[in-house]
Amino acid sequence: MITLGLKFAFEIYGADSVSLGVFENNKQAYYCYKNVGFEENGVREEYNLCGETWIDIDLVIKKETYYAKEKQHD
Repeated sequence: MITLGLKFAFEIYGADSVSLGVFENNKQAYYCYKNVGFEENGVREEYNLCGETWIDIDLVIKKETYYAKEKQHD
């Protein structure tokens, strides 16, 4: 589903990159995005929700990275 969304963003909308945020404690999602080719861009934000601190990690994937990764799977 992630790769389909990226394909849509790059081929239909003509995006050069796609970014998203994932909470630090959501390891499954973090590694799923990393496996597709997303990389940390160095931005982390803290949110205080219901007395807990949640850290949001920004991830980004560039069009070139996406297509290079796709070629590896062919």
